[in-house]
Amino acid sequence: MELEASSSKQAPSRTRTVLIGCFLILLGLVLGYFFIYRKVEQMKLQANITYSMKGLLLVSFSIVFGIFYLIFTPAGAGAWKNLTAKEKPFFIGALVLSALVFAGLAYWFNGQLITYGYNPLF
Repeated sequence: MELEASSSKQAPSRTRTVLIGCFLILLGLVLGYFFIYRKVEQMKLQANITYSMKGLLLVSFSIVFGIFYLIFTPAGAGAWKNLTAKEKPFFIGALVLSALVFAGLAYWFNGQLITYGYNPLF
């Protein structure tokens, strides 16, 4: 009985990782609303805005890793050392995909800035 309790503390349950994945996706959507959608709407109105690349990075990271948690259910709560050999390539793939999504969002957002007459990011 004690052995089961200690092993459940070490490896998170499927329910916990699904909740983490759902939370990350929800977080990414909320951040996307505030850091992307609202900024573009303000640009359309020619309002004075401030924007951050960190917001775009957090959106892409949250959504991609939320999906990663839903699909792969890693053995550790994001800890690299707790991932199995089978999970590590998918984790690296999620990192690369997150970087690609970030680059795409930054490129698109930069285009929106140029379209509405704001200073471009790059």
